[in-house]
Amino acid sequence: MLREIATAVDAGKTDDQILEIMAANHGHATLLTPMFHGFDTLLWIVPISVVVLAVFGTFIAQRRRLTAAKHDPGGTSLTS
Repeated sequence: MLREIATAVDAGKTDDQILEIMAANHGHATLLTPMFHGFDTLLWIVPISVVVLAVFGTFIAQRRRLTAAKHDPGGTSLTS
């Protein structure tokens, strides 16, 4: 792989062109960071979306628990 990169650099290829060549020859798994286009976009969007939804869901659940605790100070409506 190092020879391929050296050859591409000597040929005057840009960084993006070299990354495309490496991905085409060896697959996108060879890239440390996946490119942000096509199907690889999901590799970025899905994990970020899961984290955002988890934080939002935790916030909503906590808010509901606090609201229920205010309306029932004895704690009889909360289940553990």
